[in-house]
Parts: sequence; structure tokens; C-alpha cells
Amino acid sequence: MRRQDFARAFCIVLAILFLPATLPSQDISGHKEKKGKLRIQVTGKGNSHPVNGADVFVRAKDEGFEQSTKTDSQGVATLASVPRGSLVIQIAASGWKTWGGQVDFKDDKPIQVTLEKDQAGGPTPTPTP
Repeated sequence: MRRQDFARAFCIVLAILFLPATLPSQDISGHKEKKGKLRIQVTGKGNSHPVNGADVFVRAKDEGFEQSTKTDSQGVATLASVPRGSLVIQIAASGWKTWGGQVDFKDDKPIQVTLEKDQAGGPTPTPTP
């Protein structure tokens, strides 16, 4: 093998070995991150006003994940590092019917939830004998 051919072959081998280390890390499998930032926007039916102080419970049964938080003054509940996939969400707020459902959390778009007014008007009175 001539000296020039050897040098060329050596450079090619070095490029193959070290080029991947210099490229930015990319997920070539097509999978997105396994966790994300979950945002839930809670509004009231009829007036579309944000529901402040609602209790929000989130569970990912397959991942062993459970977390809770409250909505802010804009009616938004935010949780970080939530596993992507099927989530069970329950929302409870005073004066509103409790909402529960299963959602597929696959991207960081906010989940919109509309609560209905609780027509019960408060606790049921205890009958007197």
C-alpha cells in the first residue's frame, strides 16, 4: 500500500470513529422525550372564566406516578416531569362538579377542561327526628 493510500484510509477511519462524538445528540428512533410539562387550563362552563384554586390530581398508573397541584388565578395547573402517555386526571373545585377523565399526554399543548356548576347549592341538610 502506498503512503498516500494509507494516509487516506487512516483519515477515513478516524472520521468514522470520531465524527459521531462531535455531532449534536439526536434521537433518531423517532421517539419524543418520555416526560414533559403538563399544563391543564380549567374554565367554567357558560362563562369561560378561569377556575382559581381547583384541586388537580394526575396519575400515570403504568409509571407509578401521582401528583397533585392547584390551579392559579388564570385557571392553569402546571406539573413538570410528567410521564407521557395515558394519564388519569381528576379536578375538584368548590361550587363545581368534579371532573375526571383519561387523556393521552403526548405533547406540551395545554389540556382544556370545562367544569359545570354544581347545582346542589351546598351540603344536604341533616333531617331532624
